[in-house]
Amino acid sequence: MAFAGRLRIHLPPWTEIRCMDPAKRMSWIFTAAGIRTPPPSAQGHRAFVVEYIAGRSLSDMQRAVGPVRPFSPVGTVLPFAADIDEWDRSLRPLKVLSQIPKSSHTGMQRQADMDLLARLSAATVSYPFLLLMLGMATPFRSDAPAVYWEAVLAIALAVSVRGFLYVLRNRLYSHGRRWMTVPLFLSMTLSAGTAGLLFLNIMKSYGLSNWTFTVMLMWLLGIAAGSTVSFTPSFSLLSVQLVLLFGLALPYEFLLRVPHGLSLGLATLAFVGFLLMQGHRLHQMYWDLLAERAAEIERMRELETAKAASERAQEQLRYQATHDNLTGVMNRAEILRVLRREMELAIRMGKPLGVLMIDLDFFKRVNDHLGHLGGDEVLRCVAERIQRHLRSCDASGRYGGEEFLVILPVCRPEQSAATAERIRSAIERDPIRVASTSTRITASFGVTALDPKADTDQLQLIARADSALYKAKKSGRNRVAMQFPRIRFSLLA
Repeated sequence: MAFAGRLRIHLPPWTEIRCMDPAKRMSWIFTAAGIRTPPPSAQGHRAFVVEYIAGRSLSDMQRAVGPVRPFSPVGTVLPFAADIDEWDRSLRPLKVLSQIPKSSHTGMQRQADMDLLARLSAATVSYPFLLLMLGMATPFRSDAPAVYWEAVLAIALAVSVRGFLYVLRNRLYSHGRRWMTVPLFLSMTLSAGTAGLLFLNIMKSYGLSNWTFTVMLMWLLGIAAGSTVSFTPSFSLLSVQLVLLFGLALPYEFLLRVPHGLSLGLATLAFVGFLLMQGHRLHQMYWDLLAERAAEIERMRELETAKAASERAQEQLRYQATHDNLTGVMNRAEILRVLRREMELAIRMGKPLGVLMIDLDFFKRVNDHLGHLGGDEVLRCVAERIQRHLRSCDASGRYGGEEFLVILPVCRPEQSAATAERIRSAIERDPIRVASTSTRITASFGVTALDPKADTDQLQLIARADSALYKAKKSGRNRVAMQFPRIRFSLLA
């Protein structure tokens, strides 16, 4: 069915409205928006496609699709378009966020936390390189050994904490998010604060024109620039990182009464501002991507659930179409189809095939005595006893009323007769309890076998089995009668 148009509702981020019935879904949305009746443009349509635009203002929507008419503080109705394809193209500039359930929010946050830990663990190597460069290429280690080795100790502790967190990340996160995020924040504070203090100490000790200051500044700028990528999952931590790296030295740069001190301070501010802008942009892109992935996973999960439900429904319909609802065995159409298939297979492979026709004796008396519900229970018990004495390759079905048809592939005539006798004895031996009444049931059997030369149709085989069944009833019931090709009737008491 083609949609007459699309109704888009502007809602706050992470709003969840999940309802499969379009009419109920629309009523729910309008109620949430404070509208008692749908807007005129939404009336008269049998179906709607509802999408949620998260974090988009009305002006953004107007720039993307033209004028819109607000109908509530939280909702807007976009004009209906005659051409759906044109409508979709006009909305393409909008980044529409699909429905994301609350369970996916937790998964997204966990993925972001794990990604942040992996990024910071990989970026930790920059700090040992910084200390190695300061100790090998500059005189700082000999000039200030106490400060240098304290920095080495602090960086070593931060690296150890991150390595410990990375190894035990899953176990720690299972106890709660704070068990991983709090130590990670402390290690980040320790490493970035140590780098910032080193920068301030070198600036005060060597000034702005020394090689040691140049090495430290270049490495600090590299660490800061890499932080925009390392801290993409968390913009707040990126801000803390940049403040710790440059915040301690900025006041000194502005107050330093040496040439280029003010210029360095302004350049540092501009650089930090640029990194914050870039980091915020990357942060938004990262979470948009996570949201899209979560929405795609949710859509795939819903499709898989719908597919599984459809397969179950199809299997249930197939079972209902091929089996008798009362007894659970095959119905007449299905057992005849199986008989036709087994006949073709037996003729092609040159294998024997046995057929049993079973009819319950005096079943009308059972219905008169126990009622129709009692008769149904008797039929179920008889069908179960028949199934219990068959092989996995055999097939049984309800041929009609109280008659059952049994197919015995790869069974010689004497084996078919023996199987019929076992089933007859099982039906007769144990009484059937219906409510508080026990009744004993007997059955008559007609047995025949396939004649691959003469039997060209399944009806011929069924007719012989039915003829043998008639002979069993005529001879006193509760017995097995056999009629095989070119063999006259013989009876088993």
